Order: sequence, then structure tokens, then C-alpha cells
Amino acid sequence: VELADPRILQAKTSKYNNDNPSWDMAMNGAFADNFWKACEVELNTLVNDMKTWELVERTPDMHVLPSTWAFKIKRFPDGLIKKFKACLCVQGNQQKHGINYWETWSPVVQWSTIRTIMILAAKEKLVSTQCDITAAFVTAPIPKDEVVYVHQPRGFIKDPRYVLKLNSCLYGMKQLPRYFFGYLTKKFEK
Repeated sequence: VELADPRILQAKTSKYNNDNPSWDMAMNGAFADNFWKACEVELNTLVNDMKTWELVERTPDMHVLPSTWAFKIKRFPDGLIKKFKACLCVQGNQQKHGINYWETWSPVVQWSTIRTIMILAAKEKLVSTQCDITAAFVTAPIPKDEVVYVHQPRGFIKDPRYVLKLNSCLYGMKQLPRYFFGYLTKKFEK
């Protein structure tokens, strides 16, 4: 959630020392309204823009993973607040191999490769650039033969008899990097 004038909150920031608060700290602290709006923005992106899940009625045989909120205060270099972020996550530490994840590997670039590319760019006088993909990891679909169920997000439970059946990944899932790499590779190949 962007702030119209971050300097207005300068007085509050000195009282608030935790830039990564828990749910209770975020919802009961000086910035509760800002964090609530950040949750609403996150849910709007996941539900309306990304179609990340569908609500399904819970059955006794489902292994339902807990969800959790991760909060972050983003700051300008001078320490003033830039924006409030909320991220809905899966508690991946509760996943069970063979039930809601199978493989977890993902390729990782080596620093020697990055250094080589930067040296070549400098030598050839090339301009390097980077990009940031909004909600990148949640674009990765979950394969049709895998099913992952997650509890509804705290503070936004519509009906406790229902759980989220994920269509695409949420942060915290063990297989998330692997699925995103596969999705990104297919997009590059296209």
C-alpha cells in the first residue's frame, strides 16, 4: 500500500521498531489500518487478478496446510516509511512429501557467472538492466495431478467449512521455486 506522503508518519516510526511484525503486532499496532489495507491489496491480487485458488468444502481426508501473513514495512534510505506490504504465505514446514509436494529442486546461478556477465557488459560497453515481476512466484501453476489445500487467511475467513484449493503457488511452498522456474522457462521458449 503506497502512502501519499510518507513524512506524515515520521513521528509514528520512531515508536515502531519492528519492520516485520507478526499478525498480532501488525493488527494491534500504530499502523493497523495500513497493514489491513495491505492485506486487502494482496488478497485482491491473489483472488481477482491471479485466480490463485478456489474455495472448496473441506473433507476429512484433506491434508490442509496452515496459511500465515508476512508483513513488511518498506522504507526510504532516510528511514521514512515508503509503503506497507502484506504477503499471504503457506506454512511449508507443514508439507508432507508425497502428499502436497514431490520434487523441490530449482537451478541457482553461480556468482562466477554473474561476475563474468558483468565483466563482458563493461568490456563491450553494454547497458545491463533488471526487472521485477509483480507477484512472480504466484504465476506458477500447480500441475493438474497435484492438489494443495490451504486454510483461509486469518482475518478473512468467509466460511470455516471451506478451504483454499490452490490453482497456482503461494509463497512458502517447498516446490515453489521449481514450479516458477518451469513456468518461466516455458514463457521464454514461447
